[in-house]
Amino acid sequence: MKIRHIRKERIQPGAWQGGQTFQLCISPESANYQNKDFEFRISTATIEVCPSAFTKFSGYNRYIVMLDNDLRIERNGKREHYERMSLFTFDSSDTIVSFSTGQDFNFMIRKGLAVPAFHIGPLHTAMDHLQGLVFAPERISIEVSDKTYELDPYDCLFVGKVNQEAILLNCSSDVIFGYW
Repeated sequence: MKIRHIRKERIQPGAWQGGQTFQLCISPESANYQNKDFEFRISTATIEVCPSAFTKFSGYNRYIVMLDNDLRIERNGKREHYERMSLFTFDSSDTIVSFSTGQDFNFMIRKGLAVPAFHIGPLHTAMDHLQGLVFAPERISIEVSDKTYELDPYDCLFVGKVNQEAILLNCSSDVIFGYW
């Protein structure tokens, strides 16, 4: 098992047209966000400008969870609403305009690579996939195969399987768990 604890406090923010972005993980590590040559990217962002247009990434699917507010958007001209801590999924070549401000969790993955699944809430499961992430919307304690990790708000654990080992995840607090 390969575990990487990514602490948001150690991430330098980058700018996007609507606020700031904090890249927690990119794969491969040699990839560049601006070059759009990555397989997947895990980040958080602030939405400070209202309205603001989301950056387009042709060839990618995106998964967003608002952490502190509802999300009111227009997707390709049609209005939609997503409650706080609910999953918004879209093709990153869609035209998305946000009419909300706040903090979000953002996962992007190249089309054709994998179809991730997400769970939002307490976590008591065995991880059956090769890769997964646990994102902490608040301070949490999580047990990963009998080892405990303390995560601060907006920290992330990236979990990778090395072989066919069983990886057990237990957390009584709400988390965002994604796997692919």
